[in-house]
Amino acid sequence: MNTLRALGVSRLQVKSALFTQYFLLCLVTAILAIPFGIFLAYVFIVMVNRYAFNWVYPIVIQTDVIMSSVVLSLAIVSLVLLLPLGKLEPKVDLRQEVQL
Repeated sequence: MNTLRALGVSRLQVKSALFTQYFLLCLVTAILAIPFGIFLAYVFIVMVNRYAFNWVYPIVIQTDVIMSSVVLSLAIVSLVLLLPLGKLEPKVDLRQEVQL
């Protein structure tokens, strides 16, 4: 961050770049978690319930519930990300970190 500030990038640009990186990471994680969650539900419903309890019920995938949970979780993550980024004060320090 200090390197970017030394190159002339504003504080707002540094904070928005960090927020965008973290938000995209959370979005990709949510997109990858949806098929894994559906697969895990299938395994529990079809395999575990059949062998443990000797009964199975149909799998119902409601896209509106999945999308609303993704949107709600991304909104919460955005709020949580903005709290520490608001307090972040990148400073310009041109000293070398390693002595030559």
